[in-house]
Amino acid sequence: MVGWTMLSRKSENYLKAIMKIESENGYARIRDIAGFLNVKAPSVTEMVKKLDKEGYVIYVKYGSINLTQKGNNVAQIAENRHDHLKMLLMDIMKVPEKIAEKDASVLEHELHDITIEKMKKFVNSGRRRP
Repeated sequence: MVGWTMLSRKSENYLKAIMKIESENGYARIRDIAGFLNVKAPSVTEMVKKLDKEGYVIYVKYGSINLTQKGNNVAQIAENRHDHLKMLLMDIMKVPEKIAEKDASVLEHELHDITIEKMKKFVNSGRRRP
């Protein structure tokens, strides 16, 4: 999906973290996100307030945090991009998993949408080199 978001890398990472926590618990809390991302609670609160204001999450002070449909869409797309890049690095380029995970985290935010789409098509086409 070309042109899907203009969020910062940090915002996308928060949305992905909330999505993962929410899928396990049904909701996220500030402390859950802080632990997941290894950041301090005040930083999480600041970002969650921003994401709430922009319509990506619903934040109840001292309570739960849930993704809106808009936030869930962005988190799903970002996670999908990450997974395809990691697969490309590991399966086709034979990069070790730990390195592929880190590199995919960088690439998912830096590569142009068209490049990502072409990589997805390549990975999904089954064209593999020995």
